[in-house]
Amino acid sequence: MSKEKSAKSEGLQEDDLLNRIVRAWRILRTIPDAPKPEAQTRRCKTCKYWTKSGKSEPPGKEAGGYCQSEKITEDYTGKHEADMLVYPYTENGSFWTGPEFGCVHHDQP
Repeated sequence: MSKEKSAKSEGLQEDDLLNRIVRAWRILRTIPDAPKPEAQTRRCKTCKYWTKSGKSEPPGKEAGGYCQSEKITEDYTGKHEADMLVYPYTENGSFWTGPEFGCVHHDQP
């Protein structure tokens, strides 16, 4: 077999394998009990640090809430760790998020 035919044959095998993988992935996506990726389950609405506000903000939108995690702070003079969000102004405010927002500090109640 010539080098050209061999290269085409290998390319076809790779394409066939890729097509099989894509088909399997599409099938797995349709299974209702398939586990969700971890990132999909780490939403504010299921986090112990999040408190629903009970009102729409802005009006007409789904009600959000406030994050009380010590990893998200406006205390610029406090500790600064690699995994924190620090708002560098002290305005005595809170961090409002929508229920579908999420972060790496998600923790189950």
